[in-house]
Parts: sequence; structure tokens; C-alpha cells
Amino acid sequence: MRISGGKARGIRLSCPNGKVLRPTTDALREAIFSAIGKDVIGVNFLDLCAGVGSYGLEAMSRGANGGVFVEKNSQLYPYLRENLQKVSKSAGVNPKSCQILCEDIFRLDPGRFLSAKLIFLDPPYEQFRTLASAFVDILSKFLPAGGLGVLEFPADILLQIPAEFICSNILGKTTGRNSPKALILRLCSDVFRLLS
Repeated sequence: MRISGGKARGIRLSCPNGKVLRPTTDALREAIFSAIGKDVIGVNFLDLCAGVGSYGLEAMSRGANGGVFVEKNSQLYPYLRENLQKVSKSAGVNPKSCQILCEDIFRLDPGRFLSAKLIFLDPPYEQFRTLASAFVDILSKFLPAGGLGVLEFPADILLQIPAEFICSNILGKTTGRNSPKALILRLCSDVFRLLS
């Protein structure tokens, strides 16, 4: 798994061996960031269910100011910390612009992350299968007005997107039990809600 674009392009990310982690494919990540384009530049991100940090680190490489990685599995913390050091050095970003939290996203207070305008949510697929609506609810709680959310989940799940979201892009596979699919979401403006 490598950073696919930006100043740290080509940097290999450290990952644990075995089935502890299901990393986002490089191809999907590249497609997502191509769709996001310049919306990543100068913003703070929040990488929920961060794993080894591929989404947030890609954002840093492509011009994000910094952000917060949240990962509940403490086994992944050393890999995330190592990856942050490598990517921040290559991208010329101060690693102190990022914070790593080993916490459960369902217990986080959204008020702690008001500066984050770009939210990534890539939960474990098996957990998403049983808690899909809860994860979508998490995204709606953390996504600020004018912000951008990226939700990755298994392609075989038919997901009901709440009315408060506008889905601007659907990327990845359309079928397959563990094939990755991603939605790029924005909150509807109050004006749009009144007109719809």
C-alpha cells in the first residue's frame, strides 16, 4: 500500500501481516482523491476507523493542513505513528499538525473536531454489515456544513442515504461481498432542503 499522489507519492505505508487490517486499495483511494480534487487543500481532516492512516495521510500528501486519526485497535497504533512520520517528512508537513487517538468513534464528542472539514469513515466491513445505519449516523454527526465526507463500505450492501446528504460520487465496485465501494457526500444546504 502506497501514497498515490501529492508530495509523498510513492511512500510505502507500513501494515501488519495477517487479517488484522483490510486496507483501502490504492486504486480506490486514488479515484476518491481525484474526485475530491482541490477540496483537500488547506483543510483539516478527521480519519475515523483510520487503520494505518491511509486516507488521512493521502490527504496530508495532497495539501491538507493536518488532522486527527481515530483508531480503536491499539495494535495498529505503532504502524500509524510510523506512517505519519514517513509521510509528514516526505510531504514537508509538521507531524505535530496531526493527532492520533486510540478511541471508539461511537463515544467521541463531535464538538472536539469542529475544525475538520474533510471526514473519512472506513469501518471494518463485518462491523459495517451489522451497524450500517449507526456508521452513517456517525458521519452525519461529524460532517460540518460545507464539509465533505467519504464513506467506504462493502459493495454488496444496499445503503439508504439520509435525505440530509447529497452524494456527488459513487466510486469503486458495484458488486462483490468484500469489494470496496465509496461515496463522497456533502450535507444539503438549508436552501436545498426547503426546495426539495
